[in-house]
Amino acid sequence: MFQNFDEYIKEKDVNQRVVAIVQQHLESLTESFCRYFPKIEDPRHGNMWIIDPFAANNENNKLNMSEKESLIDLSSDSSLKTKFLELSKCHFWLYVKNEYPLLSEKAMKILIQFSTTYLCEKTFSSVTAIKTRYRSQLEINKALRLAVTTLEPKLQEILQKNRNKYHIKCITT
Repeated sequence: MFQNFDEYIKEKDVNQRVVAIVQQHLESLTESFCRYFPKIEDPRHGNMWIIDPFAANNENNKLNMSEKESLIDLSSDSSLKTKFLELSKCHFWLYVKNEYPLLSEKAMKILIQFSTTYLCEKTFSSVTAIKTRYRSQLEINKALRLAVTTLEPKLQEILQKNRNKYHIKCITT
C-alpha cells in the first residue's frame, strides 16, 4: 500500500504538506504499535507453532520437552493437517484438546488474548452507538448486553410463551 502511495506521489504533483502529514501519521502509528506490542515482548516470538503447527520451522519455540514431543506427534498426523486447513485456529486447537491437552491449552492462552481485546473494543463502540445526544439518560445495561452478545434469541419460543400467557390467538396465513 505504501509503495503505491510512493508511486502516486512521484506520478502526481502532490503537495509536500500532505506528504508530511501522512508521514507524521505513520510515525505515530509506529509509536503506538511499539507501545502496545513491544519488540522485546512480541507474543509471536516462540509461538509461531500456534499459527501453523505443521510448518518445518518450529524449532525456535517456547515449549518444554514434552510439549515439543507432542508438537512433533501432532505435525506428523496427516488427518489433523486436513482438519487444520478446514477449521479456524481456535477451533483447531479446541478440536485437538483431548489428544494434545498441553499444546491446546498453551495455544488457547495466546489466542484468547486478542479476542478479549476485540470484545472490549466492540463494547465501547456499542456504547457510543447507544448513548447518543438524545438518549444520554438511558439505562444501557440491557441494550448493551443485546448489542455485544453473539447469541441468537429464540423468537418463536418467546412468542409462543407470550401467546399462551396472554391467550393471544395467532392467525396464520
